[in-house]
Amino acid sequence: MLICLSIGVGISFISIESPAKERTGFVIESKENYFIVMSNCEKLYVRNYNNEFEIGDYLKIQGEKQTLEFTTLESSFDFGKYLNKKGINYEFECQSVSYKWKNFVRLRAFRKWFISHFNEETQSTVKSMFFGENSSGNLVNNLNDLHLNRFASLSGLYIYFFIEIIEKVFHRFLKEKHIKVITILFLASYFIITFPKFSIFRILLMQCISWTNKYIFKNKLTFLSIIGVAAISCLLLDFHNAYQDSFILGFGIPTLVYFLNGYTSRFKRKLWRKAVVVIGIYLAFIPFEIKYHNSLSVFLLLNQLLLSPIFMLFDLFSLISFFGIPIYDFINWGNNVLVHLTNFLLKGFLTST
Repeated sequence: MLICLSIGVGISFISIESPAKERTGFVIESKENYFIVMSNCEKLYVRNYNNEFEIGDYLKIQGEKQTLEFTTLESSFDFGKYLNKKGINYEFECQSVSYKWKNFVRLRAFRKWFISHFNEETQSTVKSMFFGENSSGNLVNNLNDLHLNRFASLSGLYIYFFIEIIEKVFHRFLKEKHIKVITILFLASYFIITFPKFSIFRILLMQCISWTNKYIFKNKLTFLSIIGVAAISCLLLDFHNAYQDSFILGFGIPTLVYFLNGYTSRFKRKLWRKAVVVIGIYLAFIPFEIKYHNSLSVFLLLNQLLLSPIFMLFDLFSLISFFGIPIYDFINWGNNVLVHLTNFLLKGFLTST
């Protein structure tokens, strides 16, 4: 499956338009009501309600190719523009679809099984944060109203927290070199199931390059070089990644923090150094807040400081349950606590714009 996807995605920067009414291609992204197929080096959007196709399925589809057209209300999410940024400019109005080859690994089935362990409210949160699916729930809506939905989903802070815990658990038993391999294996399995969530892939790629640099090339690459190699690798796979917010923030924030740490090293107090870094990250998020909300929350920084540690814990425990530890009731309780907390913040305490 991964070999087929790599070939398909790797040549995605080539655009070959074909008017054929019958196509074959690999599914490279699959959601509840649609899938994206790579056919003749071209990405096509295919509506399919109650979609059961999986990433890696090789399909034969018949129908008509047409330009994407979606109605967008003022201040609403522009789905057409979202697809354009991913290099998808056409919809294939499908009349029939059949398998040429069926991927035996049914990842969406595993996702549904995992999500089914939570109550309805928590399910919407997990779908949004873990799998990047559009969902509507109290917590998801509250985060949107607090201008924190993008920060929570794109930052990937909980993954770094998870990596740190793995390293602390195994450091007494294994060498650092082997601990890093275990971390990479965990991230790889997580990425496969959440594919094509870019933030997970970016962190996995950075970990692989860092490991190679340290244990094979003996630290010949600087931190900025590692970021550069990872970013260029992502663009070689698909240059449309450059248009994704997760790409801009994912590589921009670490670069910004690197330079800020160099600047703040002159400060004697650790508190001042951290404050400058936090404010710098906050300023970096402002353009994205204005882009998505057409306004600026005066208390965005304070909201981030209050909620980020709590969300890191919530996401961490959710990730632990993802790897088989049955703490679903505890996560349901945590989601309920976060709903009440964000409700409190939305009652006028920290919502001025």
